[in-house]
Amino acid sequence: MKRSTIALLSAVAALLASCVSAPPGTKTAQAEAAPQRKERIEEYRTALVSKETRSFSDGLVDRISSYEYSPGLERLLWVHIAKPSVAVPVEKQDFSYDANGRLSQKSVFGPDAALVSSSGYEYDGQGRLTREVFKDARGAVLTQSVWSYQTDLKSAWRVLDASGVSLARTDYLYDGAMLVESRMFSGGGALTGSIRYEYKEYPSQERRIVAERYLNAAGGPDGGKVYERNADGRLLQETHTRADGRRERIISYEYGPQGELLKAVYKDGAGTPREYIAYEYVWRTDTRSVVYFE
Repeated sequence: MKRSTIALLSAVAALLASCVSAPPGTKTAQAEAAPQRKERIEEYRTALVSKETRSFSDGLVDRISSYEYSPGLERLLWVHIAKPSVAVPVEKQDFSYDANGRLSQKSVFGPDAALVSSSGYEYDGQGRLTREVFKDARGAVLTQSVWSYQTDLKSAWRVLDASGVSLARTDYLYDGAMLVESRMFSGGGALTGSIRYEYKEYPSQERRIVAERYLNAAGGPDGGKVYERNADGRLLQETHTRADGRRERIISYEYGPQGELLKAVYKDGAGTPREYIAYEYVWRTDTRSVVYFE
């Protein structure tokens, strides 16, 4: 009994001592323990398309695209496009990169392995794409695309002919960093139409686009797209509409257990399937640094 009483008194004394304030000017051990910056390395997997199979609604395969990557899966090297009814590939796309790993050229070859066309790409000092030059098989420039930026946001896209004469221009308008409207102009500078974008915020705190409204030069409705998403913001279906509001096309999407797109189903305005695209993947393991405090 005596030992129990002593133990109880000791516990009470310790509790009271913990409640006594520290003398003025003295920091407690708890106050001195500031959160410490720490870092950990996480692994995650990235899905890369390895095969794309296009089929008609009756299941007949139209074409198969095969994708080949570098040994470490960092870069896409080429794409072979084949038709079951043709013995040789109907098209091959070859991709080249600069010293910084950026796409520098895309070359397209026909069934006879002869060059059909090529596209060259240029970048600014911040690594942003600024120009695409499209050439024919002889190397003659056909068209050029030029992109401009303001405060890290794409502000304009111009399409030029071989001599640099403007064919079309698109200006991009933002609310903060969010794209809210694209305005299209002719080569002469006349407004030809615009696209307005609508967004919704999802639990991930990300805003995802849910609609595109097309307007003609006079500002009247000219069709659009509506995006249907699940609770997490994943795209499930997009519906294309004409200027009169009628449905023109529907595309629905199916996903795998890790969020990879498995199938896209293209339907007509009545909802009847017309084409299927099935996707297969190879997986690349990447790492990222995560900074936290504790």
